Amino acid sequence: MNNTALRAGAQSANNTHMVFANEEHERFYYEKLEQARYQDCYHKALIYILGISEDTRNHFSQIYDMKSGCVKTECLHQGWQTSGSVKVVRLAFNLYTDGTPSIWSDAPHWRARYALTRLWEAARWGKRA
Repeated sequence: MNNTALRAGAQSANNTHMVFANEEHERFYYEKLEQARYQDCYHKALIYILGISEDTRNHFSQIYDMKSGCVKTECLHQGWQTSGSVKVVRLAFNLYTDGTPSIWSDAPHWRARYALTRLWEAARWGKRA
Protein backbone atom coordinates (compact mmCIF):
# COMPACT_ATOMS: atom_id res chain seq x y z
CA MET A 1 0.00 0.00 0.00
CA ASN A 2 1.39 3.40 -0.95
CA ASN A 3 1.22 6.05 1.72
CA THR A 4 0.63 9.34 -0.06
CA ALA A 5 2.11 11.29 2.84
CA LEU A 6 5.39 9.40 2.47
CA ARG A 7 5.50 9.56 -1.31
CA ALA A 8 4.61 13.24 -1.45
CA GLY A 9 7.77 14.65 -2.91
CA ALA A 10 6.31 17.85 -4.32
CA GLN A 11 7.86 20.86 -2.73
CA SER A 12 6.93 24.47 -3.33
CA ALA A 13 9.21 27.49 -3.40
CA ASN A 14 8.62 28.15 0.29
CA ASN A 15 9.65 24.58 1.22
CA THR A 16 6.18 23.32 2.06
CA HIS A 17 5.35 19.78 1.03
CA MET A 18 2.17 19.01 -0.86
CA VAL A 19 0.34 15.74 -0.40
CA PHE A 20 -1.61 14.38 -3.36
CA ALA A 21 -4.22 11.64 -3.29
CA ASN A 22 -2.56 9.88 -6.23
CA GLU A 23 -0.52 10.51 -9.35
CA GLU A 24 -3.59 11.63 -11.34
CA HIS A 25 -4.32 14.26 -8.71
CA GLU A 26 -0.75 15.54 -8.83
CA ARG A 27 -0.64 15.60 -12.65
CA PHE A 28 -4.01 17.39 -12.82
CA TYR A 29 -2.90 20.00 -10.29
CA TYR A 30 0.25 21.01 -12.15
CA GLU A 31 -1.37 20.92 -15.60
CA LYS A 32 -4.33 23.08 -14.57
CA LEU A 33 -2.24 25.44 -12.48
CA GLU A 34 -0.05 26.12 -15.50
CA GLN A 35 -3.19 27.05 -17.49
CA ALA A 36 -4.69 29.22 -14.73
CA ARG A 37 -4.98 32.97 -15.14
CA TYR A 38 -3.11 33.48 -11.88
CA GLN A 39 -1.09 31.16 -9.69
CA ASP A 40 -2.25 32.67 -6.43
CA CYS A 41 -3.45 30.84 -3.33
CA TYR A 42 -7.08 30.98 -4.49
CA HIS A 43 -6.43 29.25 -7.80
CA LYS A 44 -4.10 26.77 -6.15
CA ALA A 45 -6.76 25.86 -3.59
CA LEU A 46 -9.50 25.56 -6.23
CA ILE A 47 -7.43 23.36 -8.53
CA TYR A 48 -6.01 21.23 -5.72
CA ILE A 49 -9.44 20.48 -4.25
CA LEU A 50 -11.11 19.83 -7.62
CA GLY A 51 -8.25 17.48 -8.49
CA ILE A 52 -8.87 15.17 -5.55
CA SER A 53 -11.94 13.49 -7.05
CA GLU A 54 -11.92 11.69 -10.37
CA ASP A 55 -15.45 13.01 -11.01
CA THR A 56 -14.41 16.63 -10.56
CA ARG A 57 -11.22 16.14 -12.58
CA ASN A 58 -13.26 14.69 -15.44
CA HIS A 59 -15.77 17.56 -15.36
CA PHE A 60 -13.41 20.43 -14.54
CA SER A 61 -14.49 22.50 -17.55
CA GLN A 62 -18.11 22.22 -16.38
CA ILE A 63 -17.11 23.48 -12.92
CA TYR A 64 -14.71 26.33 -13.68
CA ASP A 65 -14.08 28.57 -16.68
CA MET A 66 -10.32 29.01 -17.01
CA LYS A 67 -10.69 31.86 -19.51
CA SER A 68 -13.07 34.03 -17.49
CA GLY A 69 -11.97 32.89 -14.04
CA CYS A 70 -15.56 32.21 -13.02
CA VAL A 71 -16.97 29.26 -11.15
CA LYS A 72 -19.94 27.62 -12.82
CA THR A 73 -22.43 27.10 -10.02
CA GLU A 74 -24.90 25.39 -12.34
CA CYS A 75 -22.60 22.35 -12.25
CA LEU A 76 -24.00 21.50 -8.83
CA HIS A 77 -27.26 20.44 -10.47
CA GLN A 78 -25.80 18.36 -13.30
CA GLY A 79 -26.47 14.64 -13.58
CA TRP A 80 -22.87 13.52 -13.15
CA GLN A 81 -22.69 14.92 -9.61
CA THR A 82 -22.60 12.53 -6.67
CA SER A 83 -23.08 13.47 -3.03
CA GLY A 84 -19.30 13.37 -2.64
CA SER A 85 -18.48 15.42 -5.72
CA VAL A 86 -20.98 18.11 -4.68
CA LYS A 87 -19.13 18.43 -1.38
CA VAL A 88 -15.79 18.66 -3.16
CA VAL A 89 -17.10 21.37 -5.49
CA ARG A 90 -18.66 23.35 -2.63
CA LEU A 91 -15.41 23.24 -0.68
CA ALA A 92 -13.42 24.32 -3.75
CA PHE A 93 -15.83 27.20 -4.46
CA ASN A 94 -15.70 28.27 -0.84
CA LEU A 95 -11.89 28.32 -0.77
CA TYR A 96 -11.79 30.18 -4.10
CA THR A 97 -14.33 32.86 -3.21
CA ASP A 98 -14.55 32.78 0.61
CA GLY A 99 -18.23 32.39 0.10
CA THR A 100 -20.76 30.11 -1.43
CA PRO A 101 -21.68 31.73 -4.76
CA SER A 102 -25.26 30.73 -5.53
CA ILE A 103 -24.57 27.32 -4.05
CA TRP A 104 -27.08 27.75 -1.28
CA SER A 105 -29.63 29.66 -3.34
CA ASP A 106 -32.43 27.67 -1.74
CA ALA A 107 -31.22 28.58 1.76
CA PRO A 108 -29.52 32.02 1.83
CA HIS A 109 -28.80 31.85 5.57
CA TRP A 110 -26.27 29.09 4.88
CA ARG A 111 -24.10 31.48 2.87
CA ALA A 112 -23.01 33.56 5.81
CA ARG A 113 -22.92 30.63 8.17
CA TYR A 114 -20.46 28.55 6.16
CA ALA A 115 -18.18 31.18 4.62
CA LEU A 116 -14.60 30.37 5.62
CA THR A 117 -13.98 33.65 7.40
CA ARG A 118 -17.04 32.97 9.53
CA LEU A 119 -15.82 29.46 10.39
CA TRP A 120 -12.29 30.67 11.22
CA GLU A 121 -13.68 33.46 13.36
CA ALA A 122 -15.85 31.01 15.30
CA ALA A 123 -12.94 28.63 15.78
CA ARG A 124 -10.73 31.47 16.97
CA TRP A 125 -13.18 32.53 19.64
CA GLY A 126 -14.34 29.02 20.52
CA LYS A 127 -17.89 29.59 19.32
CA ARG A 128 -20.14 27.53 17.08
CA ALA A 129 -20.55 28.97 13.59
